[in-house]
Amino acid sequence: MLALVAATPERAAAQTRTSDHIANEWRNAKRAELQKQRDALDQQIDALDTSVPSDVEQTMAAPIPAPAPAARVVAAAPAAKKDVAPPVDPGAPPGNDEDLGKFAGLKFGVGISFTLDSGDNDRVTEASLVNGVVRVDDEDNGRARIMLESHYFFTPDWQWTGLQKGVWGVGPFVSLQPGTDNIIEAIGMGLMFGFRRSSGKESFNLGFGMIADPNTRVLGDGVFADRPLPNGETEVRFKEEMQRGFLILSSFSF
Repeated sequence: MLALVAATPERAAAQTRTSDHIANEWRNAKRAELQKQRDALDQQIDALDTSVPSDVEQTMAAPIPAPAPAARVVAAAPAAKKDVAPPVDPGAPPGNDEDLGKFAGLKFGVGISFTLDSGDNDRVTEASLVNGVVRVDDEDNGRARIMLESHYFFTPDWQWTGLQKGVWGVGPFVSLQPGTDNIIEAIGMGLMFGFRRSSGKESFNLGFGMIADPNTRVLGDGVFADRPLPNGETEVRFKEEMQRGFLILSSFSF
């Protein structure tokens, strides 16, 4: 026979109080433990606010280097004065061209020229035979070329066409076209007029004269343009002879 013992209210209350007491003790213990941890953290924070790292202490203890002495400033030497060419007197005696070329050890100025052949025969560069008739393929009676030149200007003591004395001149000139091995291909001479651009030596010069070409290529004797070859010949013949012509020459230095 089983005996059942009913729990009384007093017994149930005792059990309940015991459980609450245990929970409170655990909470108090846990709170105390966390408080200790908090206190320890506060102490570390306070120590951190007042402490200085060792490497910073060494830096603070090291002597501060004295400031470097100011750099010495040395005044620059004055720039060398450039030589200035003296002004050219418009009335001074003129000289030869300064923009010089050399030929056979002689000094010349440089000019631009045009020559027009006035010889008895045409200058022929190329000719061919067409159905037995001589045809000129390339003629060279007019030629533009660069030439070396030398001139001398007399400066008259009077005005001319509104130009003051000393700014224009007139005089002879000699020109040549150099070849290889100091051989002259052409030579000319004539009368030149010069007009200064300013008080310097730049000018515009224009000369008129005659020119001689010692080695001008023309058709051979008995061979004529637009005619058949002489009997028994099958090729166009050429020869070289001296030809003369008119010359216009321009240079640019007084």
